[in-house]
Amino acid sequence: MKRLMMIGVLMAMTWLLAACPAPAAAPNTDTTAAGTATETAEMPSADATSDMTGTMDMTDTMDMTGTEDMTETEDMSSAGDMTSTMDMTSTEEMTSAGDMTDTMSMTDTMPMTESREMSGTTEMTGTTGMTETTTATEEHPTLATGLNGPQGVLVDPDGNVWVIDSGLGGEQEIPFLAPGIGPVTATYGESARVVKITPDGTQADIAMLPSVAAGQELIGGARLALLDGNLYATSGQWVVEAGPDRLPNTGAVVQIVDGAVTEVANTWEIENAENPGGFAVDTHPYGLAAGTDGMLWVADAGANDLLKVDPATGAVEVVAVFAGLPGPLPNPGRGDAQEMDPVPTGVTQDADGNAYVSLLSGFPFIPGSAKVLKVAADGTVSDYATGLTMLTDLRTAPDGQMYAVQFAIFGEQGPTPNSGAVIRIQEGDTSEVIVDGLAFPTSLDFNAAGDAYVTINGVGAPGSGAVIVLAGLTERVGQPLTE
Repeated sequence: MKRLMMIGVLMAMTWLLAACPAPAAAPNTDTTAAGTATETAEMPSADATSDMTGTMDMTDTMDMTGTEDMTETEDMSSAGDMTSTMDMTSTEEMTSAGDMTDTMSMTDTMPMTESREMSGTTEMTGTTGMTETTTATEEHPTLATGLNGPQGVLVDPDGNVWVIDSGLGGEQEIPFLAPGIGPVTATYGESARVVKITPDGTQADIAMLPSVAAGQELIGGARLALLDGNLYATSGQWVVEAGPDRLPNTGAVVQIVDGAVTEVANTWEIENAENPGGFAVDTHPYGLAAGTDGMLWVADAGANDLLKVDPATGAVEVVAVFAGLPGPLPNPGRGDAQEMDPVPTGVTQDADGNAYVSLLSGFPFIPGSAKVLKVAADGTVSDYATGLTMLTDLRTAPDGQMYAVQFAIFGEQGPTPNSGAVIRIQEGDTSEVIVDGLAFPTSLDFNAAGDAYVTINGVGAPGSGAVIVLAGLTERVGQPLTE
């Protein structure tokens, strides 16, 4: 996925994941009523790996003729019945979850991954063609449904669960620069939602954030954090190709008070002025955490760096810049080096003030290429946990251990349905799988008892996103990671 507008205006991405069948929905969610599955939510950029700052010249791997000739067939006879076959030779037919008319021609080496030539990095902020649906099981009861590309979840001290999603764009037409296509007309509106679910299950929209829809790409809200009782969120993406003037509350950290949204800081200003990473000028504030120092810590999936934001003044400081990951293909966005963009997606801290950052990794999303980095107080970066795959979030649980979300595992024909997982992070290569078989999970958080709340179907048909509950997760015995 090229910097798919995962959280902002994904304009500067070079590799875009294309037509990945995405499981979508929870019990009692009718995907046929959700509408045509042509729009999908954003995911932290996936440069050629994640936040793709332009990892490959898509002239060899994918022929994007405009409409996306989907070389795969997927017959979905019902929502939740995953009968799809990926023969990569015909069009995708959705009989129940929505009729996908867009097609995508896969010419060469990247089956099931849309590559778009871009000057920036590729983020997994939003994918296309996710239409398969799955339902929660007795083991994973559903707390909330009807979400549009949920990206973040937060549990507050009172037991309320908060969710932020990508939205569906809007009615206002705006000029937009789509990856690999050029100028297009996108739709913009405040349709990304911050949703509150009370302990008794009442679900209500609390605030609205900007959402941009360009074709099948959607970008809106990303993550939530509580600091000193105040609710903050990361919102939108902005790239240099989109012009000097950001859309309101885009590429920003915002505060939400009684439904009102106020910009606290914008991450575009420092990215545009300094370009700390030295590659594509792109900001996609994604991961968000309340620091032990009273600051907000932001994992910027577009800029590939870790930022610290002072909520009182709006000052933004670069803490660390992350190096590329070894990759099999030349990455034009990184000087043709054979490396993938790191694409940071989640951040947490320990009692000593060290930060830990999860990486998505970029295209081709090689299993085992992602990792968790440790960032010391002086900005020194080192590997903490390795051998991981497509991480989209990282949290410290009540048991003091870190847990990460694995979005999916990519194979020769793209993301494998229901290959998402929750991973208990251990130093080195000893991390453990706690729960697997999840449908495109994006985020998790915990209550005081150690129960986990996980957003699923972060990419998928409109309304297919959900929150499931993994009871007693911290008490579960893990299994070693397998290759």
